[in-house]
Amino acid sequence: MGAGMLANIEPVSSSELFDLPDAYRTIGVARNVDYSPLRAIMDWRRQGKRICLVTLVNVEGSGPRSVGSQLAVSDAGDIAGYLTGGCLERELALVAYQTMQTGRRRIERYGRGSRYIDLRLPCGSGIDVLFDPLISDGVIGTAVDHLSKRQPFELVTDFGGETAVLAWQHPAEFARQDAIGDGRFTKLYLPPVQVNLFGEGFTPIQLAKLLDGLGILCRVHSDERLTLLAAEAIGIPVLPMSSYGIHSEDPWTASATLFHSHDREALLLMQLLRGQSFYVGAIGGRQAAARRAAQMLAKGLDKKDLDRLVAPAGSISSARTATELALGLTTQILDTARRLRRVL
Repeated sequence: MGAGMLANIEPVSSSELFDLPDAYRTIGVARNVDYSPLRAIMDWRRQGKRICLVTLVNVEGSGPRSVGSQLAVSDAGDIAGYLTGGCLERELALVAYQTMQTGRRRIERYGRGSRYIDLRLPCGSGIDVLFDPLISDGVIGTAVDHLSKRQPFELVTDFGGETAVLAWQHPAEFARQDAIGDGRFTKLYLPPVQVNLFGEGFTPIQLAKLLDGLGILCRVHSDERLTLLAAEAIGIPVLPMSSYGIHSEDPWTASATLFHSHDREALLLMQLLRGQSFYVGAIGGRQAAARRAAQMLAKGLDKKDLDRLVAPAGSISSARTATELALGLTTQILDTARRLRRVL
């Protein structure tokens, strides 16, 4: 895939390709901007809308989004997802609309080597984009079921086939890159990052509010009265500390403890450090962290498990407010997820 495949195609202006009603030119964003395109497609199909799944299948040069990034578009003008920093989304939606009319898959080139002379990417790169209006309800339903059950899977699209197919993904291959080849594109889907918080005071509530606004699933566990009152005031649900364990962890879970009294954390942190969470953090100063570490080692925690603990947690040094702690923890969790390839 590349510019050479399009060398003999006469350059055109993208505006020559479309004749759409004005109403479609205003495109709305479904829920939060990172809402799953597959879930959006299932929602729209249930409403009787036609859809097109748009996938970034190749990048030459640099770009803001990774290969495998997706955009979903409905014939009513709904949109979920994005493939660029915003410079192409409107045009991609318009091409998706046209593809719904033809009922055929197509691949278009944008930026470097494109036939669209008026569409250039600011980064100077070239991208190949797959427009698929044929993905079946069965495939979408199964895919969303896997996402709900937090099971990784692959979606394999044969450019000349009738529809896309699903395949299981073995845990050892979680880090495999999305790939194009042999007339097919294989995309790996991973469960979204989720966060478990344990603690007291305003910080876990502020952090949960921030994560909720970002569309990241967060569960708060606390029994402290002030924490419960603060959570109730802003509509954040809180689970009792004794409920921990009913929500299983997995390799896409981050966990953090946010207590004022650090002595009560040892047994909980030992359980978390022996579990599957890709990130385990604990707030508090360095002296408190040292005492806590010594206490856990004395209780039998293995040194290699202790080395997983991020303490003091948070990327903002000397954070003093709940907001600073919440921002620092969010940044650190997402940075760790990217570094360990828990997100694609």
